[in-house]
Amino acid sequence: MIERLIAKRGARLVSAASEGTDSDDPAGVFMRRLIDSFAEYERLIIAARTRSALAAKRRRGQRISGAIPYGYRLGTDRRTLEPAGDEQQTIRLIHERRAAGCTLQGIADELNERGSRTRAGSLWRHQYVRSVLQRGDEVAA
Repeated sequence: MIERLIAKRGARLVSAASEGTDSDDPAGVFMRRLIDSFAEYERLIIAARTRSALAAKRRRGQRISGAIPYGYRLGTDRRTLEPAGDEQQTIRLIHERRAAGCTLQGIADELNERGSRTRAGSLWRHQYVRSVLQRGDEVAA
């Protein structure tokens, strides 16, 4: 697609390493596409390895990003996550109310009426409730 757009504008694709970019003959086109295919394959392999490594860290209860998920706090070792009791109760309530058919705004209103606040100290909004549900935040065993 990019090659066609470049050709339409009368330009040429040139690589600093000059792998297959010195001409538009069949061998040059083949070489560019072959290199592009290997690059895409490598990106897919890296993505799969990253997903696997993050899943393994999650299974071990280790933090996988700078943000600590709602319902947890950083453990004393500064690597693992521990359940945060009050937030776990809030997650449990959110899941129970949603399973009972409450709307997201209805759940947010109930949390606010109970005096519950988000981790940032703000009032609950339907977007925050949805975020907790979509992230799959589960109550710790």
